[in-house]
Amino acid sequence: MFWRQAVLIWILVWGWLGAQQAVAWSYQGHASIARQALAQLPLEQQRFFNRNAKALLLNDKAKKWRYSLRSYEPFALAAVWPDTRRDSTLHALFNRYAGGAMPPIFKPYAAHKTANWHYVNQQYWDSASRSLVQVNTPKARCHTRVNGDLARVWPALLTAYQQAPSAAERGFWMAFISHLLADAYQPLHGLAALNNNCQHDAGGNAHCLATTKHANIQKKGRCKLSLHRVWDAGFGIFTAATLGPIKPAKAIDSVPAAEQLLPRALKTHGPLASFIYSAPPGQVLSTQYRAQAAHITQTQAQRAASELAALLAYLYAAAH
Repeated sequence: MFWRQAVLIWILVWGWLGAQQAVAWSYQGHASIARQALAQLPLEQQRFFNRNAKALLLNDKAKKWRYSLRSYEPFALAAVWPDTRRDSTLHALFNRYAGGAMPPIFKPYAAHKTANWHYVNQQYWDSASRSLVQVNTPKARCHTRVNGDLARVWPALLTAYQQAPSAAERGFWMAFISHLLADAYQPLHGLAALNNNCQHDAGGNAHCLATTKHANIQKKGRCKLSLHRVWDAGFGIFTAATLGPIKPAKAIDSVPAAEQLLPRALKTHGPLASFIYSAPPGQVLSTQYRAQAAHITQTQAQRAASELAALLAYLYAAAH
């Protein structure tokens, strides 16, 4: 039953998606994951995290990005917020939305934009050998390196949140924590492909797809529709009222356990690489591909919500 529903939903949104920015669906995905995670907590904890998120959002005057999300609570909106400010430096963001003194652990990042926080390429799908390659693998066909700061900033975010002296600052760091943990469960935020010349596709952003047969797939050297974009969009699952039943994650009882959440999420990408990159460049995705991708996306989103709920419970208990 699920497969037929997923296919029907995708058919309805496919034409629209080809003409719109995928970021709107990505917003809904982050909001859905955050909402479902928060719903796993007792009401008092929900109120606490919503208060902190509201303190952050009070300093945000932009309304346009929230319009399609107006039914969501502050915590879910705050989980979307980092995507709306990717091109600002951390220093500018912190001064405007949190205030106070920048935590020492983040001073090396202050002058840089946060766009690189949203992904990390630690493993690559080698399209020539059809095999998964870890970075710095000896004797590999291509020399690869880590791209992106997602894994690097994660422990620092947890530290900054726990040391935050105000609701606005807690809301600021929690917005990144909730957003980036969800990002870590989107396979193409931690995975890229290598072509015959050892060039990577930036997590599927350079893997162009067609919206219709024989369609022009590029404009000014960039994909009109990329593999990354359709995976961000979620294959229709974020249009549903919920993500489905959530299996509770293992309780978190220490900082090291919290720090391991993100590396554990990134490890889920490797087994999916062969399927993800089975999508032929320049062609329309098949019905079978879309249905299986929808199932994978739902599973990943459920995992993200479950792990985020466990993290929220731990951070609340640690502060009270």
